[in-house]
Amino acid sequence: MNINNIYGERNAQEEYRDYDAIFKTKTSVPKLPSKYFNRNMLLQVLDKILYKHLTIVCAPAGCGKTTLVGSWINKYIKKCNILWYTLDKEDNDPQIFFRNFSSAIVKSDLCKKNDSIEKIRYYTSKSKIDLLIAIISELPNKVVMVLDDFQCIDNIEILESIRYLLSYIPKNLHVVIISREEPNLPLARMRLHDDLLELKSNDLALTKKEIIEYFQDVMGTCLKDEEAEKLSHMTEGWMAAIRFIAYYIEEHSCKRYILESYEGSKVFIMEYLMQEIFEKQPDSIQKFLLKTSILEIFNGSLCIEVTKDNNTHLILEKLEKDNLLISAPYMDSIYYRYHNLFCEFLRNKLKSTYPYLESELYLNASKWYENVNQVKEAIEFSLKSNNVDNTIRLLDKYWFYMLVNKDEARLISFIEELSCDIIQNNAKLCIIYALAFANKGILGAESKCSNKCKIDLEDKVFDNYKGEKKLIYATISFLSGDKHNSLKLAEDALNHLEKNNFCLYFAYEIILQCRISDGNLDIAESILKKQREEINHIFKYNKKLVDILYKHKVSQIKCMEGDFYNTRIILNDLLNDIPKKEIFNNYLMYCNLGLAYLYSEQCELNLSRQYASKSLSLSLITDDSIKIVQSYIIFARICYMENNYEEAESYIKEVDRICCKFNLKLIIHLWFSDITRILIAIGNFGLLHSMMDKYGIRENEDFLIMNNSHNFAMIDYYIAIDEINKAKYLIEGLSENTISSRSYWDKVYAAILKSKILMRMGQEDAALETFEYALQASYEQEYIYTFISHGRDIREMVLKYINSKKKKDIDFNEVYKFAVRLLQCFKDEGKTIERNNKEIKTKASCLSERELEVIMAMHSGLTNKAIAEMLYISESTVKKHISNIFKKLEVKNRTSGIIAAQKLGLIR
Repeated sequence: MNINNIYGERNAQEEYRDYDAIFKTKTSVPKLPSKYFNRNMLLQVLDKILYKHLTIVCAPAGCGKTTLVGSWINKYIKKCNILWYTLDKEDNDPQIFFRNFSSAIVKSDLCKKNDSIEKIRYYTSKSKIDLLIAIISELPNKVVMVLDDFQCIDNIEILESIRYLLSYIPKNLHVVIISREEPNLPLARMRLHDDLLELKSNDLALTKKEIIEYFQDVMGTCLKDEEAEKLSHMTEGWMAAIRFIAYYIEEHSCKRYILESYEGSKVFIMEYLMQEIFEKQPDSIQKFLLKTSILEIFNGSLCIEVTKDNNTHLILEKLEKDNLLISAPYMDSIYYRYHNLFCEFLRNKLKSTYPYLESELYLNASKWYENVNQVKEAIEFSLKSNNVDNTIRLLDKYWFYMLVNKDEARLISFIEELSCDIIQNNAKLCIIYALAFANKGILGAESKCSNKCKIDLEDKVFDNYKGEKKLIYATISFLSGDKHNSLKLAEDALNHLEKNNFCLYFAYEIILQCRISDGNLDIAESILKKQREEINHIFKYNKKLVDILYKHKVSQIKCMEGDFYNTRIILNDLLNDIPKKEIFNNYLMYCNLGLAYLYSEQCELNLSRQYASKSLSLSLITDDSIKIVQSYIIFARICYMENNYEEAESYIKEVDRICCKFNLKLIIHLWFSDITRILIAIGNFGLLHSMMDKYGIRENEDFLIMNNSHNFAMIDYYIAIDEINKAKYLIEGLSENTISSRSYWDKVYAAILKSKILMRMGQEDAALETFEYALQASYEQEYIYTFISHGRDIREMVLKYINSKKKKDIDFNEVYKFAVRLLQCFKDEGKTIERNNKEIKTKASCLSERELEVIMAMHSGLTNKAIAEMLYISESTVKKHISNIFKKLEVKNRTSGIIAAQKLGLIR
């Protein structure tokens, strides 16, 4: 029997009873759910309802809008007259709306206050509003009128009546509209007059704290902080999802497995999204939602390319207006994104409904990103489309940009998304893969890529690419610190590389860096001109990038010259010029790192830390090990100047760990003079010896500028351990070499070391004369850290210099002022270092000869019994010596004792 016939057979009385029951539900304040969660913070916000004429609670389905307003109404139900009306699609008919609206008013508390209100059902629509305004304005109490599910109303006549009511609203009437989409009402005017309270989806989203409270209060479950963090991220605080999780937990009695319950509750969540949101959309919107679900973020132009529908702008406007779990990821953004769970639902629906469409959609997205030069996204979407030919084409097009911007890790991961067969059978891909590994510094001594795909540079696939092969070897040599061999290989590579080959840029780059580091700045400038000609041709359509690359190299040469003032100007200009795009991250890192170094040199520690933090953040995002290490060294310098030796030491240890892991000997070689001074001041000779052995740091008697960092470090070390003759021999060779150098900083540093040696040898006048030369060469560029990093020795020399000038009654010149400033920068540094050195010497001298033998045997891993046999003493005597060692070194166990002895330089 047809269901309509059954209804047709009902008598009028039954139909009236059904309608009356439904109407009663529509005009009653909804009951709170049994598992109600009291949101006190939001209820306090809703208290402003009584001070605003209009309140709009607008959010997507499942955000808890009705429950929230209903709980607030229950709080004030005795203090106000309440008129609640829940709308549905039928109410979009003016006749039905005004009939039901009139009946709702008659059946409400308003009727008890004024008998004339019963006549409202006989008035026209506008007259009904006039009568309502007149009656309410005469009431002594406040009236709260709630219109729930207002998204069902789009009829012009009804909306005009509501607008009319808001235009002439009585002082004691407060209208609350609950809707899934923003109502078409005069909100701008009410915002202007501060007469509008708005709550949107972001306001209704549960915070992490509220999620914890929800499970505690409603479910009696203690949620861990990390579990709440994950739930907050996955659900975005969507109340419906949290309630479904709670329902699943209760049904399956699994209170201890919250995150597992989230996965189990997804069936209910997806069903809700299907019924309450997706199925209520027209076919055109459904198709649009499914096709664009492959995108993390999107705008109109991208959606047109993906969907091939030119009406996407209108659809996006409607989705945003309808609050369809879509939002802008950033403020003032032209991009949108779907709610996490809604996006997951749509992607699952796309796979089941249009599985053949996915590849095409991903490829469309890839083409759009390629057209707007967003490299990462273009390749990512191409990989997802499974179009191997297009992916290889994009890798060939963009590998150069990625290597120039030090994005080797991402390039490697993109290539490894392809199968090994595809990589190994494509010579160009093999070269790109090997170059990426070499630039990353992880190709290794065997010259093999060993992450996913084994590639040997001696394979036949490289036979026709001799220039590229030599470039890869040159890169490996350069990063491993063998600059002589690297220079030779790079120059040889130039002879084998054809014109217009992108690899020419990298060959010139290695030669340039070698020439900069060995102090041949004239040759470096000529190489830079050749490199600029090459990149002008490569980037003929991108002059911006050419200028950035050129200024970047000029700043390196200026810095090597010791012209810190002009280097800082160039770097600040670069920071302003570099577009804030991911492709330029390497240059942003370089600028921030350079400025951090320069400001640390001038003891501007807050500025230095600020720029170092920016550099480190970008380095961690791009996984640039070299820049991470350099940032840590800057932080170590800052901590050292702040006398925070423990933290400075921890940064040096992390530098050692990373450089050891990725074979970054070059970075250690370039910065070892800094590392040495810090470790000497801290007193950690054990770590210093270890790093010297590990990275091959030793004196170089050829005295090339490129070895200055080694020799400076060794001189510092010899002075610290009172090997003055060795230090003198090295400084004499360095002093002759630095005379012809264009690097002012090298000359200053050599002069400082020479003055320290002369002072230790008792030649005070000669020491002060050399020291004055260092001051004269430094005051314009303000090499402050270079002086104060030497601690007590230089502090005493500054004092002697100042005192000598006072005695001779010489006019106070700029050099003298600089010396005074240096003394101010020392603060308590000299005392701290002096105290630290005294403690080191005291602890070391306290150990007897026998105790030294015992600690060395412990370091070798011998047991007490083995030590006793080796030293021909009893085991109990060994235990007594160990006990004495622990007391003197202020440690509690063998491991701590060995570490302390290493720091004191007692063992290596």
